[in-house]
Amino acid sequence: MKKLLTFLAFFTLFTINFSFAQTCITPTGGTINGATTGCTDKVGSYTISGVSNATNYTWEITPAGAANFSKVSETEITVVYGSVDIIIKVTPINQTNGPCSGATLTKTVSVSPAPTKPIITQTGNNLSSTSALSYQWYFNGNVISGATSQTYTPTQNGLYSVESKNTNQCSTFSDPFNVLTTGIGEDKKFKTFSFYPNPVFESIHTNFTESYDLEFYDLTGRKLINKQNLYGEQEINLSALNKGIYLMKITSGGKKAIRKILVN
Repeated sequence: MKKLLTFLAFFTLFTINFSFAQTCITPTGGTINGATTGCTDKVGSYTISGVSNATNYTWEITPAGAANFSKVSETEITVVYGSVDIIIKVTPINQTNGPCSGATLTKTVSVSPAPTKPIITQTGNNLSSTSALSYQWYFNGNVISGATSQTYTPTQNGLYSVESKNTNQCSTFSDPFNVLTTGIGEDKKFKTFSFYPNPVFESIHTNFTESYDLEFYDLTGRKLINKQNLYGEQEINLSALNKGIYLMKITSGGKKAIRKILVN
């Protein structure tokens, strides 16, 4: 009996010592996958792959506060880029007999600012964008094939917008511009008359190379606003108007033209 107790005590001690002898296996290898360039306020996705013996990961972006990120899973994050370059750091961890950490992996991302938001103006039947490196026009949110110039002539009524890009291929979209008239049959002098934005949120900007008057009507024909003896660029406050469609009549040298505008 004494020999049996001695054997059991030895076996128990051996088992305890054997469990203590188990060590954590350090994670090895790994790659951070994702773009090395980004644009301010745009979103990028990054994943980790090729790591051996990892149970989870610690993600970090430096400098702190330079970008916001959300964890999709242990091996993936999405990043909203800020205004400065960032370094993405990932530390693989093995919790099985640990924790023990592997070498921290890093990826540097160069962040570029987006170009200035383009503004669309209408001159006669043509739409024009402010200057940019490249252009792409859209109609009702859909790409207009081949419309990659600074100006575009609408073929139908609807919402037009333009996307501009800079040398780093960062892009910015204009506000939608509502085309509600083609100006067919009016005097050619009004081809140089321009206005923006459309829809109008508070004020409308107009520009003409000759002296002109402006009148704003609702669709029942009631005159609501009258501005006379204008010249060059003007800003007209339309905040007193309710949301809806209005007619803007331009009078110059005895000639008249009509533009439809949308007030939001």
